[in-house]
Amino acid sequence: AGAIFVLYVRPYDIGDKVFISPPGGGKHVWSLVVSEISVLSTRFLMSDGESHIIMNHELRKRSLINLNRSLPPCMSLEVQLPVSTTHDKVTAFIDCVRAYCAETPHEWASGYAAIASVDYEKGLLRMLVTVTSSIPRADEAAIETAVSRLFLFLHTYLQAEGISYAKPVQPVAALDYYYPGAGGGSGVYRAASKPVTPMPGPEPGPVTTGPVNNLVLPAVPTVSDASSMTENRPRPRTLQISGAAAG
Repeated sequence: AGAIFVLYVRPYDIGDKVFISPPGGGKHVWSLVVSEISVLSTRFLMSDGESHIIMNHELRKRSLINLNRSLPPCMSLEVQLPVSTTHDKVTAFIDCVRAYCAETPHEWASGYAAIASVDYEKGLLRMLVTVTSSIPRADEAAIETAVSRLFLFLHTYLQAEGISYAKPVQPVAALDYYYPGAGGGSGVYRAASKPVTPMPGPEPGPVTTGPVNNLVLPAVPTVSDASSMTENRPRPRTLQISGAAAG
């Protein structure tokens, strides 16, 4: 059965570069080049020069990808822009991707860019650059070189246009919620469920999760105006959280 598969089905020829993996997927054995085909086995060469012999009946049970018979690859690259990028600059970026691919036909058959998503929380505009290579799939080194040149071109273009994405500083959660205990028991101070911008005023005290007596806590700010808050800074007050007598 293995001889019929290799000699009559002819999944590869001598000199072809193939990927071999277990049925249903799994880790590939990369960059195998067919060097010899016989009735019982096939000899492969790896990129580091190692020689592997695999029995043909084992190859019949595996998934095999022949890169020499595959079409040129199509790939997508993600580029991050700040949401503050103007409409004209985004349009110019899309045009420059198309123009670069048109000027390098020996590397790219076609290419375009489009907005994939917008994340206003992170201040991020995700651009998806989709390109189709004109290099044969088996020439992996040339494809990687072309991808590297494309990234370098995009990086240089964004620098020249003054477009750079910087991750914004995450807001700090304010300690401003008090939950009284049931039946006059202990209370708990917890952080806000959503990140908020801290207001000027006294520094918040530590989070308390158990019963204490005569705990001195800063008053919760109730004035939104920053200048008024600075002038009328409230004094600390004594709060009886537990029902036990003071020691």
